[in-house]
Amino acid sequence: MGDFTCEDIYDWCKRKDVNPDHCIGICGNLNDVPEEDIESVLRPLYGVVRPIIIDQWKGDLGVICAVLVVTQSPLERDMIPMALPAGSVPGRKWKVMWPIARIDSEGEDSHGIDNVTFSPGLLAKEELPLENTPNLAPSEGNQLANALNNIAGAFGQLHHEGGYRRLRNFSGIMPVPSGEDSYETWRENAVQQLEEWQCAESVKRQRLAESLRGPAGEVVQATRRGNANATSQDYLKALDLEYGSPEDVNDLVYRLRHTYQKQDERLSSFIYRLDKLIYNIVYKGGFQKVEVDKQRLQQLLRGALGSDPIAQKLRFTEVGREALPFHQLMNIVKQEEVLVEARDKNMKKAYTAVTKADVTASMEELNKNISDLSKRLQQLETTREKDQQTIVTARYPSMPFGRGRGIRTQDCFRCGRPGHRAFECRQRLNASFSNSDLPSQNPERSGNGRGRPVNPALVP
Repeated sequence: MGDFTCEDIYDWCKRKDVNPDHCIGICGNLNDVPEEDIESVLRPLYGVVRPIIIDQWKGDLGVICAVLVVTQSPLERDMIPMALPAGSVPGRKWKVMWPIARIDSEGEDSHGIDNVTFSPGLLAKEELPLENTPNLAPSEGNQLANALNNIAGAFGQLHHEGGYRRLRNFSGIMPVPSGEDSYETWRENAVQQLEEWQCAESVKRQRLAESLRGPAGEVVQATRRGNANATSQDYLKALDLEYGSPEDVNDLVYRLRHTYQKQDERLSSFIYRLDKLIYNIVYKGGFQKVEVDKQRLQQLLRGALGSDPIAQKLRFTEVGREALPFHQLMNIVKQEEVLVEARDKNMKKAYTAVTKADVTASMEELNKNISDLSKRLQQLETTREKDQQTIVTARYPSMPFGRGRGIRTQDCFRCGRPGHRAFECRQRLNASFSNSDLPSQNPERSGNGRGRPVNPALVP
């Protein structure tokens, strides 16, 4: 612990790729202390906004002896004490250490003279390479650094003059005119270009204003009139208020927590949507850049479909437990998608071939069965017609009576016997003869009770 210095804190910040002005080191016996307790001690301090522990320093015995804390805004070193109470443990103190750049033997910053960043293109044009600069005293080195800094500020526009990628035009007119991008697309490109342009702030403001037309240009002009020292970031904030989404940080975080993978959506496309939303939150100050990988992986595992094979593999392997950078995570997902697509394609081909053969064989067998059934049905029809004709001939033989008909095909409705009809039935005639009150008993004269003559063939 005695060898841990402020220079180590500075190198620690460089390794984690965070701004040292936003970082602070807390040293002490922190092995059994939860991270929430350390953040709760720092949160009430003046100027400390959203402190987050991003790394731990372990000693030779594996004991945590220091943590690196990053905040949303720059820290004021004069407003924070050099020792802090150790949470709920009375009498114990935690030491506060600030990152300080290493100084070489000649008193100069090893990372550059007074932390001044020179433009390589400008040095090449002026033909003043740093390796040919003679060794100077500290005071002379400071004067030279200040002079070069002034030259870089005055002639910053010369750096990559005419070779930079110009932003596309944006006017703020709705609906979006042909040839222009929407505000969301234009702002993403603008933020990326502002980070890549290696030039003075005045040049960035000029290049940003060159791409604005109409109402959007008037917004920037109003911002410039209200604040003569406005930066390019101030221009973007003014444009966000006018054309950006009205959602604040809390709304964006809520939308992130409720963003899920759609049905039939690739996992890589889902990651792109998450990444875009997370960086919108970072731009509005909701997350730190060091939290991006963690937040992306957390929502990826939470919002992916349960039936997605790649998401299942991430949940149950070591890959899903590490907050990988965007390009590494996307590389893993893309490789898995290629394997899954190749497997599904082969399975589909095999299934199609087997199904086609089965259908062909089934159709042939079905046609054969239909042909056999048709033949059998024709045979049954022929047999049924012959049998029916035989039954009719045997049941209804030719008879010599019945009003000139030789064969009766109907049964009597009174007695049920064939060969005659109801008005010719013997039972009806017998009943009529026995119950008749007519004076004549001669059947030939009495008739059938209706005044019609009786068939002599039916009289006994």
